[in-house]
Amino acid sequence: MGFVHERVQPADWVAGTGALVLLISVFMSWYSLSGLGVMGWDGTRLSVPIIVCAVVAITIVACRVAGVDLSALHLPIEAVMLGMGALCTVLVLVKMVFRPVSIGQGGAASRFGIGYGIFVALLASVLVLVGGMLMVREDAY
Repeated sequence: MGFVHERVQPADWVAGTGALVLLISVFMSWYSLSGLGVMGWDGTRLSVPIIVCAVVAITIVACRVAGVDLSALHLPIEAVMLGMGALCTVLVLVKMVFRPVSIGQGGAASRFGIGYGIFVALLASVLVLVGGMLMVREDAY
């Protein structure tokens, strides 16, 4: 029941890489204001569901690679992975559109700029989504 290289499918590589990068991206700079970066963890409460989705996706990939039988869960694991990727993609897109606002001196509001980390998170969440699609496709054959 250990790691067997032949057991690793392309869907596992894509989804696993995307989930790991997504987890790391939460601690990158998602927003910037006056040259200062704000991590996704600090800049949004939606980082918690993104982290949970990334950890679930990593766990699913690790179980598939290790040969663990997940049929006892009575869940279509491929659909769960697809849902994790779709949910994270939507959450990241929401945070790109609805950025935080800072109220400065005199009551002037300024919107935060977008940092590089949110683009990394978007790419990674799309990778998880594509990995889920590949898993569904593998399951169909």
